[in-house]
Amino acid sequence: MIAKLLGVSKQANGEVSQVGVTVKSNAPEGSFSSGITIFLKGGDIKEITVPVDGYINADVFFTPAMISANNLKAGVVSSYDVTLQSPMNRSFAITDWQTNNPAIEVNAQRNERSSVQHITVKVRAPEKGTPNGRIIFTLDDGRQINLDVGNVAG
Repeated sequence: MIAKLLGVSKQANGEVSQVGVTVKSNAPEGSFSSGITIFLKGGDIKEITVPVDGYINADVFFTPAMISANNLKAGVVSSYDVTLQSPMNRSFAITDWQTNNPAIEVNAQRNERSSVQHITVKVRAPEKGTPNGRIIFTLDDGRQINLDVGNVAG
């Protein structure tokens, strides 16, 4: 198994809006198109298969793989430390980043080559709901890697 379910974000009406998936660092590089099956304990639904399409590049990954914005207090800014690293000790640099949510602020070093990059993400919780969003990091070789922020169901 190269991927595991990280969490499920639900809308107020109970519908699933996002599924967080983390890919093991030893996953082979390449493209994939398949499904991840979620097995549920109890209840009427015993399993859900989530369609997944994407690209795995095993030489860099985030820890944590997703920022959980569960239990944030309205208007409060929470800070999260995130590491982007290469398990192969290959140096890379972050050249840019952008987010689709103005409540998410990123502090990282631009153009500093290393096999480990330390990033601070600050999230301001809205008055209602969860500050869902995505941060898109661009690396010095042109690749983009996403870090999601959102409500993760346990």
